[in-house]
Amino acid sequence: MMGMPGEDGKVSYSDERPEYIDAGEQSWGNEIPGSRIRLERKLRRCIKYKEFLFVLLIGVILFIGCNNNPISSASSLWTQCQGLPTGLPITGFAASGSNLVAGSYNAVFSQAYIFISFDEGSTWRLDTTFHAKNHYPGIPLWVGTQVTFLSDGAYLFAGIAGDSGNTYVSTDGGASWVERDTSFVESILSFAAEGGTIFAGTGRGVFRSTDYGISWSAANAGLYDSHTEIGLAVSGITSVGKDIFACTEGNGIYRSTNGGASWVKVNTTQFDFHSLAPIGAEIFAGFPGGYSNGGVLGSTDNGANWRPVDAGLTNPSVNVLCANGSNLFAGTNAGVFLSSNLGESWVGISAGTKIDSLAAIALFAGGSFLFVGTDESGAWRRPLR
Repeated sequence: MMGMPGEDGKVSYSDERPEYIDAGEQSWGNEIPGSRIRLERKLRRCIKYKEFLFVLLIGVILFIGCNNNPISSASSLWTQCQGLPTGLPITGFAASGSNLVAGSYNAVFSQAYIFISFDEGSTWRLDTTFHAKNHYPGIPLWVGTQVTFLSDGAYLFAGIAGDSGNTYVSTDGGASWVERDTSFVESILSFAAEGGTIFAGTGRGVFRSTDYGISWSAANAGLYDSHTEIGLAVSGITSVGKDIFACTEGNGIYRSTNGGASWVKVNTTQFDFHSLAPIGAEIFAGFPGGYSNGGVLGSTDNGANWRPVDAGLTNPSVNVLCANGSNLFAGTNAGVFLSSNLGESWVGISAGTKIDSLAAIALFAGGSFLFVGTDESGAWRRPLR
């Protein structure tokens, strides 16, 4: 495929180990010079009496000598996903049955890509059945900032951002894709599902489908820009119970209690909200730096009141949020953070990895793993437990 990067995302590892250095040539922490030699003499005597003691002490010596710079527990848990391009952004994930899908795009060649995995995200291959359609012949297809997904029952949705964006549907776990409503041409930024209705947050407001993407209709009452009189760009959308929440960039957060028929603003801040994530009845909104320093807000009363919940978030520029059980994950411009107490405190979980020097722009908790998509170095995963 034109523009498809040739990198395979493989990572090489070194098997080098520290060479033996005599005790007289290097200090071993708190070890007294020469004590290593004496210890070895004692070990040789122990061989004559108890072999198991020899093995035990040799193990201790190897631990001391080879672990002056131990790998942190956080970094050892992360592995890079093989087969995803390392030079392109990975902007979304979803699961359908035992299959996983991931999205990427190439702005230079105006192409969108979907990758599929059959082994819990360890390895991936390009889904050659997917081709984003250009709805404006003669005008180059412009793929915007992301490819995003939604899984709802047997249906898997892929949304393409950009001037010629649309939704594509798969009913076979991502093996094939169909553009069900060719007249629906919108820049897709986010998805949500509630009670059999699919909601798409777009560059011009919210659209909904009650027939799994065969047709779409605008659902923007109360969600209009007062200056342009068109729907606000909805960067994140989610459901909490039967309520639907939509966040915008610079125009607050909105709530619908009637399936999108009308919307009420429940947060009037001018933050550039990028993501919403619910845990039980509580909802969280993340926003990166720019207008502000970024952070996370939380609400326990259906959006009536919001409070900062970002203590310990050393990089508050939050691009994406993801909830898994009682755990809340935040993808920032410098790695991934975890809160296990509804945002009251946060800890970094990607310290010591390449992820900490990248922008984490997509998070997904599926099966046994947490996945993070980065802006320029492919995707990584780590066990959830």
